[in-house]
Amino acid sequence: MKKRLGHMRVGFLAAVADYLLRRYGTSPAPDGNMVTGAAHTVIQAGTVHGDITLASPPKMSTAPRTLPRDTPVFTGRQWELDHLSRGLAEVEGAEVVIYAVNGMPGVGKTALAVHAAHRMADRFPDARIQVDLHAHTPGQAPSDPADILADLLIGYGVEPQGVPRTLDGRAGMWRDRMAGKKILLVLDNAASGAQVEPLLPGTPGSLVLITSRNRLAVPGAVPLTVGAMPRADGVELFTRSTGRPIPADDAEAVDRLVAACGGLPLAITIMAARYAHRPAWSVGDLADQMAEPLEELQEDGKSVAVAFELSYRDLPPARQRLVRLLGVYPGDDIDAHAAAALGGVTLAQARRHLDALYAASLLQEPSRGRYRLHDLLAHYTRALADTSGDAALERLLDYYTHTAYAAGLHFTLQSPRLVPTQTETSFATSGHAEEWLRTERDNLYAAVLAAAGTHPAHAVAIPAMLADYLALRGHWEQALALHQTAETTARRIADPGGQAVALDNMGCLHRRMGEYTSAADLHTRALHLHNTTGNRRGQAGVHVNLGVMHRELGEYTAAAAHHTGALALYTAVEDHRGQAVALFNLGLVHCEVGEYTSAAERHSRALEFYTAAGDRRGQAVILNSLGGMHRCLGEYEAAADCHTRALLLYVDLRGRRGEAIALNDLGLTHRETGDYPAAADHHTRALDLYTTLQDRRGQATARANLGVVHRLTGDHTAASDHLTDALESFTHLGSRYGIAHTLHHLGNLHRDQGRLTQALTLFTELGNRYEQAETLNDLGELHHSPGRFHEALAVARTIGAPLQEARALEGIGLRQPPGDGTPLLRQALAIYRRIGSPRARRITDVLPD
Repeated sequence: MKKRLGHMRVGFLAAVADYLLRRYGTSPAPDGNMVTGAAHTVIQAGTVHGDITLASPPKMSTAPRTLPRDTPVFTGRQWELDHLSRGLAEVEGAEVVIYAVNGMPGVGKTALAVHAAHRMADRFPDARIQVDLHAHTPGQAPSDPADILADLLIGYGVEPQGVPRTLDGRAGMWRDRMAGKKILLVLDNAASGAQVEPLLPGTPGSLVLITSRNRLAVPGAVPLTVGAMPRADGVELFTRSTGRPIPADDAEAVDRLVAACGGLPLAITIMAARYAHRPAWSVGDLADQMAEPLEELQEDGKSVAVAFELSYRDLPPARQRLVRLLGVYPGDDIDAHAAAALGGVTLAQARRHLDALYAASLLQEPSRGRYRLHDLLAHYTRALADTSGDAALERLLDYYTHTAYAAGLHFTLQSPRLVPTQTETSFATSGHAEEWLRTERDNLYAAVLAAAGTHPAHAVAIPAMLADYLALRGHWEQALALHQTAETTARRIADPGGQAVALDNMGCLHRRMGEYTSAADLHTRALHLHNTTGNRRGQAGVHVNLGVMHRELGEYTAAAAHHTGALALYTAVEDHRGQAVALFNLGLVHCEVGEYTSAAERHSRALEFYTAAGDRRGQAVILNSLGGMHRCLGEYEAAADCHTRALLLYVDLRGRRGEAIALNDLGLTHRETGDYPAAADHHTRALDLYTTLQDRRGQATARANLGVVHRLTGDHTAASDHLTDALESFTHLGSRYGIAHTLHHLGNLHRDQGRLTQALTLFTELGNRYEQAETLNDLGELHHSPGRFHEALAVARTIGAPLQEARALEGIGLRQPPGDGTPLLRQALAIYRRIGSPRARRITDVLPD
C-alpha cells in the first residue's frame, strides 16, 4: 500500500527542516527542537506544523527592464523632451508611436533617449528595453535583427526550439508576444531602417525611441534631429559637471569654452572633468587650449577629438597605457577583472584606473562596475594602440578562457574535453557563474572573432567552454557561429581534437533544433576524428550525444548501445565523471521504457561517482532524477528523500532553477501519496520561484501540475483554469511537448477524446513514440477501446517499452469475455513484476486464484 509522508523517518524530516532553514532563513524554536515528531510534521500552506514557521518567498516583477543608468547631470533639451512627451498622448490611440532621433556623433542622442525613457518609464509596466544595434561600434558589425529578435523572444520565455528560423517568422512572433502589452523600446545606434523595422511592436500602447547618426526611413516614425546644445545649456552642463565652484569672472571663459566644444555634450563633459581635476587651472586656460589647432584631429567630431586628446595628455603614463589598450579590446563594455588582464595589472590597480577614467568622463558607466568608451572615443583609442596591444589581447584571451572554463563547469555533467593550462579561477555557486556568463556573453563572442586570426588556440577553446551554457540558455545561433569559427580555425591549424569538439557541439545544437539528420552527420564526423587520433574520452563524449539523440527519437535500443559504449570507454580511461554521465543517460533510457528498477540501479551508481568526485551539481541532478524513478516504483518515502536531498544541494549551490524543479517533483510525490494540500503547496512554491526567475516554461509546468491536483480534489473549475493558462503559456512559448502534455491532462479532466487525440498527433509529429504509446493507452482506457490498446501494443513492442506494453495487454485483457483475457493479463502481470511496477497490484486483484 502507499506510504504516507507523515509516517516517514525523522531523519528525512530533519532534512526538510534543514532545507527550510537554509532556503528561508527561519530559526528553530527556543528549546532547539527542530521537529516535534513524524506524525505531526507536514509541509502545508507555507508552514511546517511543528516548531518552524516558513515565510513565503517574495514575488518579483517579471517585466524586463534593461535601460542603462540615467545621466546624473543631464541638462537642457527641454524642447526635445516636451516633444517626446507629447507622443505619450498618442500612444493609447496609435498602432505604435515611433521617434527616430538623429544627430552627429557626441551630440547626446543616447543620453536624451535614455533620459526620456526613464522619465516615461512608469507608463510602460510590461517592459522597458534598450538594445544596442552597434551601427558604429569599432570592431563590430551592426547587429543582425534576426539575432536580436531571438534574444528578445528567449528573454520573454519562448523556448529556443520554438523560435522561428526566419527573420519574418521571428518578427511576427515578436509582434504577437507584444500584442496587448505596453512596452518602451529604445533601439540605440541604429544603422538603417531595414535593421530596425523587424524589431518594432505592432499594437497600441507602445513607444519606440530610435537613435542613429543617420536620418532613417522608418515607416510611421516621427523624425527628431538633435543639434548642438544652445550656449546657455552648454554653460549649465559644464557648471554642473565640474563639481567645483566657478569664479564669477570666469563666465566669459566658460562661454568661450562651450563654443570651442562645438556645443557637443560629450566634449563639454570631458573638459568639465578636466577642469575639476586641475585646481590650479582657470577655465580660461582650458578655453585657450581648446582653441589651439591640432592638425591630426581635424575630422568629424573634431571638438570631441580635441577634448579627448587634451584630457589624454593629462593622464599619468599608466592610465594613458590603459586607454591605448582599450583600443584593442574587442568587446562592448569591460569590468575591472578584464581590464586587469588587458593591462597586466592587479585588480585594485585596474579599479583605480577605471574609476579615474570615468571621473575624467573618458569612460561611461552604463551599469555598476561596467565601463565603456563612447564609440567616437573608441575610434581615437584604436589610433593610439601600439605594439603592446597583441600581448594585451593575449592576456585578455587567457583570462576569458580560464574564467569561461570555470563558469562552464557549472553547466555540464561531463568532464570537459578541452582544459586550459591554468584553472585557478573558480565560482562558488552556479548563480555566480551564470551571472558572469550572462554579462560577458557578447564580449566573449567578440573575443573569439578577434582571436581567430592571431590567437587561434583561444578561438578553438573558448567556444568549447561556453557550449553547455549557450545550449541550455537557448543562444543557439550565436553558439553555432562560435563553434563554426572554432571548427574552421582548428582545421586551419591542423588541430583535429579541437575540430572534433566543435563538430560535436554543433551536432548537439542541431539536435536541439530538431535537425536530427544533420546532427547525426556532425556527430559522426566528430567521432571519426576522435577515432583517427585515438582520443577515447572524445569518442565517449560523442557516443553520449548520439545516445541522447536516439533516445529523443524513441530509438531506445540504439540509445542504450551508444551509452553502453561510452561507459566502456570512460571506464578504460578512468574518467569517473564520464562514467557517471553514461550511467545517468542509460538510466534515463531504461526509465523511458518503464524499466525503473534497472534505471534506479544505474542512477545509484552514477551518484556514487559524483559523490566521490565531490560534484554536488551532478549529485543534485542524479538525486532528483532518482527520486522520480522511486516514485514510479511506488517507493514514495525514498522518492521524497531523494528530492529533498537534491533540494538541499541546489539551495547550497544557489541553483534556483534546480530548486524549483525539485520542489515540483516533491509536489508530484505528495500527489501520489494522496496528500493534495502538500502537493499544491510545493507546486505553488515552485511557481513562485519560476516567477522570480522569469522562467515562463517552469511557470507553465507548475500551473499544469496545480491543475492536476485540483482535478484530483474535485475542483474542476480551478483545474480547468490552471490547465488552460498552462496551455496558453506553452503555446506562446512554442513548447510542443508542453502543449501535448497539457492537452493530455485537459483531455482526462473533461473526458475529451479530441484533446487526447491532439496530444497524440503532437507526440507522433515530435517522434516521441513512448508518449505516443502512453496516450494511445489513455485513449483506450477513456473509451474502452480495444483498437487503441492494440495500436499502443504495436508501438510499445516496436520501441521496447515494457510498461506501455503491459498497460496495453492489461487493457485488451480486461475487455475480453470472462476467462478469455486471462492469458493477456498474466503476460501484463509478468512484465509489471519484472520491471517493479506498482501496477502489478491491479492485476492480482482481478485475476482468479
